[in-house]
Amino acid sequence: MPLGLLVLAIAVLACLPVLQGYRGRQAVDMDALCTTLVRLSELAWVCRDELVELEINPLALSEGRLVALDARGLVRTPQ
Repeated sequence: MPLGLLVLAIAVLACLPVLQGYRGRQAVDMDALCTTLVRLSELAWVCRDELVELEINPLALSEGRLVALDARGLVRTPQ
């Protein structure tokens, strides 16, 4: 996904106010978020023959960094 399209996709999310710093919380670094999502999509593309699914939940902002607090990947077993 082109970066500009990704930025537009994020802009229409219902959770955008949370990403922008809801109720006094620190705003997410949108450049870091977009970079992380692009890198994850690149990883998924490179591993597309083996990777069945990849889940990161939650992806949290901690001390100005994005941190995957939990992740799970499912890969195909060789036949």
